[in-house]
Amino acid sequence: MKTISILKKLISIYYYVLLIALIAGLVSFPLLIFTNTSYEIGFLGSKVDLGILPLYKSLITLLLVGTLYYLFFRSVRLIRMSLNDLSEGNYFSQFVIKNFKKIGVLFLICGFGSAIIKLVLGVLLVNVLKVGVDSSWVIFIVMGLFFLFLSEVFDKAHALQKENDLTV
Repeated sequence: MKTISILKKLISIYYYVLLIALIAGLVSFPLLIFTNTSYEIGFLGSKVDLGILPLYKSLITLLLVGTLYYLFFRSVRLIRMSLNDLSEGNYFSQFVIKNFKKIGVLFLICGFGSAIIKLVLGVLLVNVLKVGVDSSWVIFIVMGLFFLFLSEVFDKAHALQKENDLTV
């Protein structure tokens, strides 16, 4: 299947770009915290200048954003691992079913987490309580529910395949 090989290559490239960004973030973390230079980080359309914030606010911001980024990285890693199994023709394996379920849960956590983090950062950084619907976290929630649905569909297909193998 040509489409799955293209998807596998694109996800692998994206995975390695995220890995480089994660490593760069971990390396630059001490530099961001202990220097008073201006440094802006972008998070879901918002920009925060860590250089002008007090140390505890910078730590909280980096911890929240870093945790969410790590969870997203884990979900992309699981997608990559699942695509390796799917490209070999193991469509309804328990490995893929469990990974799809984990991906769905991680995407839901990323969706709700990003909404909560935007709310917390708004209160913490600019003392404004602003609630709104942002397409970025809604897409995470939709994708999470979609992967949970796919895991249920693949689980039923696995049971039907197992039953079919027993009758032959």
